Amino acid sequence: MRMTSHYRGERTILHVESLPLVLLETIDAIPDRNGPLEVVQPPGPQAWNGVAPHTVHPLLVYAELLLEGQERAREAAAEILERWVPDERFT
Repeated sequence: MRMTSHYRGERTILHVESLPLVLLETIDAIPDRNGPLEVVQPPGPQAWNGVAPHTVHPLLVYAELLLEGQERAREAAAEILERWVPDERFT
């Protein structure tokens, strides 16, 4: 959503380097009927090279959207790939 304003999925993914025990209390996370909050550690230091504030690398966002499996998520993934990953190897 931060990268394209096209699609807001059912899941919210929060990438963190480490998971403090009080993280969910610190961010005031509460259950939401609109979808789960997933807290994950990024796969490596390159993951932090996002193109918009508070985002991870476009390829990581792309992969997460594809895993979601919904048509609108695939459309958003294609838009991210086209807009933020100009390398011909990924098209």
